[in-house]
Amino acid sequence: GLNSPFDLMEAYSFDTWEYGGAGTYWLLGEYDFPWIANKWYELGVKVYSRFIVALVDKVEYLTASDTTYTWGKPVLRTIKSQSRFDLLEVRRG
Repeated sequence: GLNSPFDLMEAYSFDTWEYGGAGTYWLLGEYDFPWIANKWYELGVKVYSRFIVALVDKVEYLTASDTTYTWGKPVLRTIKSQSRFDLLEVRRG
């Protein structure tokens, strides 16, 4: 299986209601910027991307209107640069 190179730590914690999610989103590892949740999380899911490992407590799939996203595909986006990173893998805890 895919293992995190980081020890689990709560780098950022914030409410995601305004982004369409419910609950809190945690980043794991050391980062100097926060991330936005975009309607795709579920309790206990570990999310692995090319650049970060995150543990989230809410997952909902993206809905239609934003055509820059692939339908139903989770996407991670930084506030700092607005760059978007596709998730490589989502595993249920």
